[in-house]
Amino acid sequence: MASGSTSTSKQTFEVEQKFIISDPTVIENQLKELGMRLSKKKVMVDWYFDTEPPTLSLRDVWLRYRSQEGENQRQWELKKGGSDVNMAGNGTTVYQEIEGNDAVHECLKILSSFTNEKPDATAASSSSAAAAATGFDGYSIPIFPDCEGKLYYLQQQLVPFSRIETQRSSWVNDDDDDDESSSSLTVDLDVSNFGYAVGEVEYVVAQKEDIPQAQQTIANFLKRLPLPKFDDDASQQQQQKRPLSKLEHYLLQYRPDHFQLLHPGRDISKLLKDR
Repeated sequence: MASGSTSTSKQTFEVEQKFIISDPTVIENQLKELGMRLSKKKVMVDWYFDTEPPTLSLRDVWLRYRSQEGENQRQWELKKGGSDVNMAGNGTTVYQEIEGNDAVHECLKILSSFTNEKPDATAASSSSAAAAATGFDGYSIPIFPDCEGKLYYLQQQLVPFSRIETQRSSWVNDDDDDDESSSSLTVDLDVSNFGYAVGEVEYVVAQKEDIPQAQQTIANFLKRLPLPKFDDDASQQQQQKRPLSKLEHYLLQYRPDHFQLLHPGRDISKLLKDR
């Protein structure tokens, strides 16, 4: 297993809306006209973990390990949705994001809240043991931090279900500084290693009370781009045209059973045909 070093822990709320990228050059030119500048380009690798069968993702909780190529940046991240956080409309999503070892601590709390099973003290589960021995898609699996002496418990309960490589270009306002921790609007253009391209407008805030203003800022920005508009009263057909995230598209393509659990009303065969 690969080493899983972490960065300083912090918690924020990530307000974002995705959009389809049909032509990256056109989008980049539009961003320049709107006063955005290219901040950086990078390659990221994201690992996503869940139980078998999945329980975290069905509760809109996402544990991932992210590393950046060429940079010594590797950390655990936990994204929590749910009715008390994900209060958005018009295609905007809101997640509480916890970084560093705190992400794994919080994941432990969530797991213990809905499972009464205790890990066997002498033998790992067959799926976890197999994953540790063979890796995932030929790659060494990141190692969990030994939070509260529960490294073995984490290894037994959680296994990777996705590994995604992404080429990302990040755009910021010309007036903003280059501090990634600042609560400012950013635009990310992503292309995954399985060929899926998607854009994302994001605004990060520290307090839940700031979420509505972040949503309005994103909505105002998107109105200046020639993108499909969806409202809360849109037909089911329109709703289903909302862009999938990279992870959703990965599941649709490679783990359709998992995707169907997350979206029981979606027609997988039609989605695959349309994309």
